[in-house]
Amino acid sequence: MREFGIKHTDKLVKHLAERGHNEKGINLIIQTLKVALYEAERLDLIRSNPLKHFKMLKVPKLPPRFWSRMEIKQFFAANSEHELYSFFVLAINTGMRKGELAGLCWDRIDINRSMIEISRIRDRYGLRNTTKSGTARHVPMNDTVKSALLALKKKRNSEFVFSQRDGRSMNVLHVYRDFGKAQDRAKMENRIRFHDLRHTFASHFMMNGGNLYDLQKILGHTQFEMTQIYAHLSPDHLANKTQILSFGSEFLEGNQPTKLK
Repeated sequence: MREFGIKHTDKLVKHLAERGHNEKGINLIIQTLKVALYEAERLDLIRSNPLKHFKMLKVPKLPPRFWSRMEIKQFFAANSEHELYSFFVLAINTGMRKGELAGLCWDRIDINRSMIEISRIRDRYGLRNTTKSGTARHVPMNDTVKSALLALKKKRNSEFVFSQRDGRSMNVLHVYRDFGKAQDRAKMENRIRFHDLRHTFASHFMMNGGNLYDLQKILGHTQFEMTQIYAHLSPDHLANKTQILSFGSEFLEGNQPTKLK
């Protein structure tokens, strides 16, 4: 261990890359190794952490994956009787995270105002009165979401919107399995992660005239840069903004814009 250093880490990185690991996966392995070496340093097993100044690999920013309208229709058509159908419907119509949906209670839903308050999450550790950003946010609901919620309210008597049959909050770990099986049932060629339903919502929000500022508030992003990954999906966004200002058009020949030759 005392002889372990940067050159050994470089060899490890090269080996992992050759085995098919991507940059994010390699960084996770190196970070785990770095933590272990800090512990070894604390126990005086080594003089100092040789990876202290090791630079993590740059992870390329890939465009978000999402389903087209036809793919969404294909998925829902095949899963209309699925136990989590309404769970999937809310995810793709609100952009809510898996844990936010699992932790959603009826006291946070205002049908009359068409608004959902997100202030708690359900994760593998249980129910927590917090969110990823640490603050509550409000998400508007469309008629589809409203109908799904009203139907759910009639089915089960539980404080949780999505619950197990005995009324307890649902196990979020089962969502991965159930979503995968639902895609199998729909014979989806473009397979996505459950989190990509959030990307699907955001992408279609922008493609249908939404703006980045509103999207940031709905998704609960603390940093605007996180929302900007969807900017390219609104090609007319900046072009339309130039129409706000228009000077001198009354003196143009024909008073109509012409194409340059």
